Amino acid sequence: MDLADFMSKGLVVKPPAEFISPSVDYDLLLGRVIETEVYKEDVDVGLKVEHLHRGVMVAGGSQDERNATNLKIIFEASKFSWNYLMVDTRNQLRKLVKLNPETRVYPSKSICINPLDPEDSSISEYIPLLLQLFQILWNLTDRQSICLSEALRSVYEKYENATPTLEDLRNALITQSSSKLRSPQERSEIEGVIRGITELLVSEESPTINGRSTMPFGDLTTNPTIIEITSKDRHFSSFLKGLMIIKALATDTKRYSIFIDDAEEIFKNIRFGWKTQQVYFQEHLTGWVESLKGMKVGLHISTSLPRLIYDPVRPLIETQIFHKLVSSEDIDAAGDLLGLEEHAPGIHSNKRERLYQKTYLKYLKEGEALFHRPDLPTGFPIKIHYLTPVSSMPPSDQEIKIRLQELYPPQNINLTESLPSTMLERDLKNESEHAAEILQLLHEYPQLSSTNIVLSLKIEVEPEKIRYLLEKLKELEYIKERLEIWKSKTKRVYSLTLKGEQALKEYNESKH
Repeated sequence: MDLADFMSKGLVVKPPAEFISPSVDYDLLLGRVIETEVYKEDVDVGLKVEHLHRGVMVAGGSQDERNATNLKIIFEASKFSWNYLMVDTRNQLRKLVKLNPETRVYPSKSICINPLDPEDSSISEYIPLLLQLFQILWNLTDRQSICLSEALRSVYEKYENATPTLEDLRNALITQSSSKLRSPQERSEIEGVIRGITELLVSEESPTINGRSTMPFGDLTTNPTIIEITSKDRHFSSFLKGLMIIKALATDTKRYSIFIDDAEEIFKNIRFGWKTQQVYFQEHLTGWVESLKGMKVGLHISTSLPRLIYDPVRPLIETQIFHKLVSSEDIDAAGDLLGLEEHAPGIHSNKRERLYQKTYLKYLKEGEALFHRPDLPTGFPIKIHYLTPVSSMPPSDQEIKIRLQELYPPQNINLTESLPSTMLERDLKNESEHAAEILQLLHEYPQLSSTNIVLSLKIEVEPEKIRYLLEKLKELEYIKERLEIWKSKTKRVYSLTLKGEQALKEYNESKH
């Protein structure tokens, strides 16, 4: 080693820490071991592909440092066809485009993921997952959980041949809260859930979750995929990040990872004084992580401070990379995970009584970290070799848009181009055919009662569905209702509006 280089490294004021730095096989190269005794870096170190599904946590240091480390891992994983699905609130992950041309970036509001789409699971399996997400994020009361579960079941039953949306769920809850059978306390609690969902629906980012899914969730995992949202709305970002996890649990796809930055939004730690109910809900998080592992789906989380992550989840994330930490609470949390010793007999000299392994976390420089992977007993210091494009400016929105248009079909990123062609299909979706039959009947026989309409169509359509469609068509102003007096009795009859006539004509023309 060059003497000047040795001296410059030796002058760094660091504690005389001792670590066991093993030579190990790896697939994903991260960097090199830092040999604390002689201040030299000479052993390459990294991860095995089979470690990825067992979880990765990057914590400490600056935001830029964590970004660079996360990008390094994600890019190295892509070399082995291990894809990542990422939620990005800072528009920094799009730098991956310069490293891997197969990376897909969906800018804010350019894609929709319907929270109520059960993907590959059954509705009965999916409802508990959705309920757990709301419970974790909003700390629901027992009554709120029951009402939300009832509302979810009702919207799936109502839209038997279509997938309901978040707005449909909100409407079902409004119907519940307006029931005269509810006590004022019950209505108040249901309205709390309605406010939470309304806040999601009025968010600037609401097109990302309100509507039908642009594509099946599994399709998002076939390439490295980045979904960008703004970081201002934590109510929304925490929901979307949690949604990624339950969608993964509901999808059959394997061999990919979900990346979640600011992971404390989902995996927030519980402090004394929190409600017992919240502690109970947090236990769902450990179940999620263990289930993902069993499915061979990785969870890669990033956070500024390890103490912010729910205690029981930390050891389940089996690969840990800790950059510089300052507070004793964070250092203790990291030290426990890494298997570090502070006061113990020396490794290289039995004259020492202190290893300074935890203290060493305070003195890590930019790009340095303590690293631990599942097949090793303790952590050790490494210097991460960052990628050149990581320090460059990310591609602009225009560059991303042009690139996506060149590489992928427009319908994958442009919601309006994939919408049905007629007004009736856009408004009624999978029910448009039956709705058109009702409009056609009223076109030929104006002023029909609901009973007459049911009798005319009941062979083809169930009576309850006809009554539901009549209410929906009236709400959308395709038909109007009025009272008609006949033989001293009144009955409600329906007729087409001008809008209904136009919609029927447009629909019929599109079918010929």
